[in-house]
Amino acid sequence: IKRKSFNKFENGEKRKKETILLTARNLFGRYGPRKTSLDELARTAGVAKVTIYNYFENKDGLYLVCYFSSEDKSEALTNLAMIRRDNNASAWLLKK
Repeated sequence: IKRKSFNKFENGEKRKKETILLTARNLFGRYGPRKTSLDELARTAGVAKVTIYNYFENKDGLYLVCYFSSEDKSEALTNLAMIRRDNNASAWLLKK
């Protein structure tokens, strides 16, 4: 019986993370990473902002996860470099 409860918890957590990712992709695609706030993302996804931090280190990390799941990784790195205002996005990513 405990195993079933644990599976329900795991499924709920997985759905929550997927909801955050889907919402983030939508907002990043619509407004871009600079204009998308984590507050807006949390509100739109129906989760607390702290929940986002439970899954992702920061907005940069969330952005990379969203777009490393997609086909255009070079665009993600270019956009991240622009957000971070440096050309060191690749080095930053490799540290993670």
